[in-house]
Amino acid sequence: MKRRQGSLGRESVDTAPTAADFPRRMWDKKDIGPDYRKYLNMWLRAGVDLGCVILVPAARYQPDIREYMLSYFGDEIMVLERGEDGAVTKTVIKRKDIFCFCSTEDLLRGCISIYWGTRYEIHRTALPYNRVRRELFLPVVNWLADCPADFYSPKAPGADAVPRRLKEEQPSLYHYGKDVYRFGNRGRRWEWWGLGAPGAFGKKRQMRSACLSCELEKGQVFILQTGSQVDIWYLKRGDAQASVEEQGREKKIVVTVKSEPVMTRSFRAR
Repeated sequence: MKRRQGSLGRESVDTAPTAADFPRRMWDKKDIGPDYRKYLNMWLRAGVDLGCVILVPAARYQPDIREYMLSYFGDEIMVLERGEDGAVTKTVIKRKDIFCFCSTEDLLRGCISIYWGTRYEIHRTALPYNRVRRELFLPVVNWLADCPADFYSPKAPGADAVPRRLKEEQPSLYHYGKDVYRFGNRGRRWEWWGLGAPGAFGKKRQMRSACLSCELEKGQVFILQTGSQVDIWYLKRGDAQASVEEQGREKKIVVTVKSEPVMTRSFRAR
């Protein structure tokens, strides 16, 4: 099969099995299937940017990814999920109802988990995707954080203020640490923890697991690195928080939403 060259635009989408699994943005209204279009018609008439309409096909090599369409417009995000029976279910989330969200990256696997609801009820909506098209989901993370769609962490205001000591002790966390500025321009109360043991002859060794916490204007950003997986939690002030409890050689990480734990992990130094 002859493959078309160039970027993954509308006219160059590769129909080979692997590329067919990649997320893709919509380029024309007719690209949107009728099962999805009936839910999006109101937004389409209101002028939603088609770059904010993303189709994530079911991935044959990542069974946790089922087909869904994602769109965000104004202060709402809409998720249209296709079930095993082929039926499409709609979930609409208002930005003001979001307590926190977590962006997870692990090799080619990515996922954005949104925790939302009311003070009495918490829901979780997961948006898994193939990181080959990571650039489609960075604006989604920016929308969730209520920052400019073109936010780019290395050039963010205040990005040079990431503590230099973090770069020396946890260089990989330092790289991700610039993402905290989605939640504000001034980082306060920088704290980080690592687990591991000294290298040979007393030399420092990169920690197998590490975490970073920073307080900003909009709330707390908490970054957890475990091997190749990195979880970046954006926790709105007053709604959610992350804490690290030290009990001897063990560290327990807890993320709570409205006082309810949604993530707990324990690590033990070796």
